[in-house]
Amino acid sequence: MSDLYDGDATDLPCLTVQGGEVCSVPECPCADLNGTLRSTGRARLLAALLTPQSAPCQCPRCAAKPMNAFCTSEAEAELAVGHVSDWPMFLLGLDVVEFTGAALCPACGGWAPEFADAEAVPDVPSVILAGGCPVH
Repeated sequence: MSDLYDGDATDLPCLTVQGGEVCSVPECPCADLNGTLRSTGRARLLAALLTPQSAPCQCPRCAAKPMNAFCTSEAEAELAVGHVSDWPMFLLGLDVVEFTGAALCPACGGWAPEFADAEAVPDVPSVILAGGCPVH
């Protein structure tokens, strides 16, 4: 992480507020009333941030380079996770989106995770941008 920010991470303007329902229909499997899917997505994201990334290709030149993880400590990974709202965490828990990388946050210098749709959903340009329940 960059040395841009050295204060208490709880007061950063770039961090999101967590909590709340994803779907308001209690019978829907996406209601996630107990937060299980968000917790699953959070655990997957933490693991991805702390796992060395694979080489872009398997040619001898790329394969010989050691690849680093985005985050070098759990504290740095927790700060990165704080940049992500419940919606992508929920979708990651459902395997609807995947972690694709991270960009440096201009406010704190930490990593801000990025996601992409895991597969195309008919009639939805991006399930991440669409918001709402992916079931109905």
